[in-house]
Amino acid sequence: MILGKYSMGIGDRFGRQGRAQLAAVQKARERGVEIVPVWNKSHREHSIVGTSPADVRREADEAVEAGGWTEPYFVDADHVGLGNVDLFLEASDFFTLDVDAAVVAIVNDPNPLIGRTTPELKRTDWGGIIVDEETCATSMSGVYAGGDIVTGAATVIEAMGAARRAARAMNKHLTKRT
Repeated sequence: MILGKYSMGIGDRFGRQGRAQLAAVQKARERGVEIVPVWNKSHREHSIVGTSPADVRREADEAVEAGGWTEPYFVDADHVGLGNVDLFLEASDFFTLDVDAAVVAIVNDPNPLIGRTTPELKRTDWGGIIVDEETCATSMSGVYAGGDIVTGAATVIEAMGAARRAARAMNKHLTKRT
């Protein structure tokens, strides 16, 4: 899936404005602005108004058909977490996940913050994260790691291999829950 250079999140809380929202995107396109529409609604919003992720997919599909839209469009599962992502799997194209923390590593040494914020992660004596070699799963359920935080300074190719193993394992973890 490739999102266009400009995408616009279309959040219709009550599921009644899909056609009008798409018409606005079409007007922008007529004026030379290429926008990819992305319908979204969070788990919280679904809970409040009594809708489901399938309702958002249906609204998007109906608006696209009625409006004669032939360009790409998507449905985003907005602000979901591991506890409710299963509800969104069939109806959504991609997911905006809420996480407690994200660690971006651009150095070879582990960030000491990891140990202080996630003491349940098993770590090496040098501060690296211990993982299963096949899956890159850590000691925390649903948490995966790879690259320098696991091996210490290594090559990009090795980190990419770990990312591929972790992605397969994450996919298996998420799909076995459905």
